Amino acid sequence: FRTIAVSIIVSILGLTLVTAQDAEKKEPTKEEKAVKGRQELMHVIAAQRVVMRDMADGKRPTDVVAFTHAAHALSALGMVIHEAFTLNAIVGDSTAKPDVWTNASDFAAKSKALTDKGAAIAALAATDIEGAKAMAKDMKECGSCHDQYRVEDKK
Repeated sequence: FRTIAVSIIVSILGLTLVTAQDAEKKEPTKEEKAVKGRQELMHVIAAQRVVMRDMADGKRPTDVVAFTHAAHALSALGMVIHEAFTLNAIVGDSTAKPDVWTNASDFAAKSKALTDKGAAIAALAATDIEGAKAMAKDMKECGSCHDQYRVEDKK
C-alpha cells in the first residue's frame, strides 16, 4: 500500500505543480510545493473518509469492496503523512500549526494511529462489514490530529 500511496502523492504533486505554473507562470518555491502537496494529500485522505462515513451513515449503499479499498487507502496514505510534513513550511494558505514540527513525535504517532485504524477497519470489513462501518463511524484519529495541528479557520 505504501507504493500505491507514494504513487498517488507523486501524481497529485505533479498535477498540482503544472496547475500552479500555468496559473501564475512562475515556479513555486519548495515551501509552496510542500504546502500544496500536503493539502492535496489531506484532500485524498478526506475523500476516503467520506466513502467510509457515508456508507456507515447510510448515505450511500454499502459496497464491501469500495469500503475496504477506502480503508486500505486511508491506511496507506496515513503512512506518508509524516513524510509530507518533513519540510517546515507555513506559507500561503497553509493551515498547519508550528506544533507539527515542535511536537514531531506526537504528530508521527497520530499519523501511525490513522494508519493502524485504517488497516484494522479494512481487516474487519472482510468478515464483519457492519462492525467495520461502526468502527469507521466512530473514528477519532482525523479529528484528534486536526484539533492540535491544524488552524481551523484561516482567512
